[in-house]
Amino acid sequence: MSGLLPLRPAFLARLDAARGLGWRLFRGDQALGAPGAPPEEFEGHRPYFPGDDVRWIDWSLFARREEFYVKVFRADEEVEVVLLLDASPSMTGGRALKYRTAAAAGAALARLALLTDHPVRVARYAGRLLDVAGPWRSPDDIAAVQRHLAETPPRGEGTNLAQALDPLVTGRQRPVSLVMLTDGFQEAPLVSALLQALARGARRAALVRVIDPDDLSPALRGRTVLRDPEGPGRRDLFADRALEEAAHRRIAHHFQLLGEALAGIGAPLHELPVGRPFEEAFLDMLRAAAPAPHA
Repeated sequence: MSGLLPLRPAFLARLDAARGLGWRLFRGDQALGAPGAPPEEFEGHRPYFPGDDVRWIDWSLFARREEFYVKVFRADEEVEVVLLLDASPSMTGGRALKYRTAAAAGAALARLALLTDHPVRVARYAGRLLDVAGPWRSPDDIAAVQRHLAETPPRGEGTNLAQALDPLVTGRQRPVSLVMLTDGFQEAPLVSALLQALARGARRAALVRVIDPDDLSPALRGRTVLRDPEGPGRRDLFADRALEEAAHRRIAHHFQLLGEALAGIGAPLHELPVGRPFEEAFLDMLRAAAPAPHA
């Protein structure tokens, strides 16, 4: 299994135009010029991008040039974006469409981070931290990020987020904005690990759940073999409609609890469906994920 979903030039152009949404995704309410943000030093101007806070348009400059520019301030501290991709068997099994979608989303998020002056690291995990690459600092590094994500991840068994996160956030010299890309088939361990990461220095944590509709409503009729995608376990059974509906309710309840638990620690949960064309699904996710500027 190798490669990621192709990122067409037309999509990259739309992505570049939405870089203001990327800033808000990585910084949350501490967007450029957000009320209550620490005082910052004025650094200059840059062109306005859709999604930027209109309050920071320099109207005097617009009167002279008839083009929109926003004021840019030197941030009080540099925030590093860490993209953590789930490479466990539940993501990489079969045609690996979930992992390839997550890798393409990781490449797009890395592009947004680098275009908004955020250093980027990319890490992959399963039962342990599998590999870490970066940091990359310049938009010129975008191709290197894509090459890395196109490589087949090291093989891993199971899922242990706590072991993966510990070396990524402990002892960091700069704050970390952590974005996880996973199918979310874990609950208490995931939330507990994110909570520990926030306590150890992560400025912000968000989860992008890569959704396969077949995971949410699996067909369970007649003789069925249930396999554990994270290990060797399997179970043979005869499933009727009642069992199938009960399984679907349990899966829905799992993700409801996961969403509530993440909300309880201030970690947003965003959804990226596998069944839709990637480009539109990603841009819709990005618009929904980036909090709107304060009025």
